[in-house]
Amino acid sequence: MWLYLLSHASCRGILSLYTSMEAIVPITDLFEAHLTVSELNRAVAFYRDLLGLPLARVLPERKVAFLWIGAPGRAMLGLW
Repeated sequence: MWLYLLSHASCRGILSLYTSMEAIVPITDLFEAHLTVSELNRAVAFYRDLLGLPLARVLPERKVAFLWIGAPGRAMLGLW
């Protein structure tokens, strides 16, 4: 969403949108993030083999895989 806004709006417009929000809740932790990938097996191999993220689960029928970031149970990366 923000990438879309950055590529399709002026910086002044984004800044005024951001500063017009009265109460911004700070993000202090993130358990799960997802990325859309064009080739699931290739993406799994990249994150698992090159970056060393442990594979948590693969659901072939849904064409999705999950990898742990850090210690298992702490944070997760989903690949769709």
